[in-house]
Amino acid sequence: MFLKGKLLKAAAICNYVFTALWFVVTACFFALSNNLYWMFLIFALVSLYDGFVLISVKEKMKSVTLDKNENIKLLVCWILSIVCPPSFILCGLAYFRKTEDEVTVRSNVPCEAKEEAKAPAGKKPFYKAKSFITMCVALGMIIISSFSAMCFETSGFSVKVSDFTLTREMTLSYNEGKIHGKQYAIPLTVTDDGKEHETSYSVTMYKPASATEENPAPVVFVLPGFTRTKATMAQYCVELSRRGAVVFCSDPGGQGGTTENSSTGAHGIEYLVQYVYNNSDDFKFCDKNRFGAVGHSQGGGNVVTLASDMAGASFEESIIKSV
Repeated sequence: MFLKGKLLKAAAICNYVFTALWFVVTACFFALSNNLYWMFLIFALVSLYDGFVLISVKEKMKSVTLDKNENIKLLVCWILSIVCPPSFILCGLAYFRKTEDEVTVRSNVPCEAKEEAKAPAGKKPFYKAKSFITMCVALGMIIISSFSAMCFETSGFSVKVSDFTLTREMTLSYNEGKIHGKQYAIPLTVTDDGKEHETSYSVTMYKPASATEENPAPVVFVLPGFTRTKATMAQYCVELSRRGAVVFCSDPGGQGGTTENSSTGAHGIEYLVQYVYNNSDDFKFCDKNRFGAVGHSQGGGNVVTLASDMAGASFEESIIKSV
């Protein structure tokens, strides 16, 4: 085997390893609701594609000097492999290697006799190439894994998962955002230059199919802890919604997709609760007499504040019945 071919194979393996690493980084940033996960996802796909093409070039290589098309492919792969430093170095070495390598003869049969005995091999169809088969298997695994994850999150498609952004206007639309005479509306934020602007909270809703206007379901509000996002509480939301509860999970102030940086309104959970409680147009499937809340770490403290602030003169008059 030519040393150039070995370099290409090693570069492809490095690309596959970095593909896995980039996918892990993508998952981490996605869990943190950081939009940079798109960049790392692109890195992973580029690295995967680079590995497939390098293997294809290696399989078609008949000598150290590649033909024009294969040489262009190698050059493109070398440029794209910047997302995988080890592969970038190996591709560079392979690209500039123009001389023949020593061929290892594994038997006592002379090379000339081998060439004569060997029947000329026809060109394989592209769909029989190892790189194409590997790509199809990888894509199939991605699709199957994604579908399985979707089935898990929606409890076998029995729960509808949707995202929405809670704005100041929304919190003021119903009953002026008041509960027990107290207003819970997202305040205007004043910047250092004295200008006012509106902020918002990122919310995910899990609605089971069993929750209808005729059969309203209990509601649970889930709040993450410090430095966490709603994605890190998904396992609780999935389990609660699977058991028939409508679940709302929001990013706290200054975390995830929320643009509000303060901790007002118990990190925004109070604004969400009053919006759902007062909004009889969009949340007819929610049982207002069965509101509960749960939080992790700092979120637990915010839930206690929520229950205390929205407590009535009696248990029946309190908004949050269970924490």
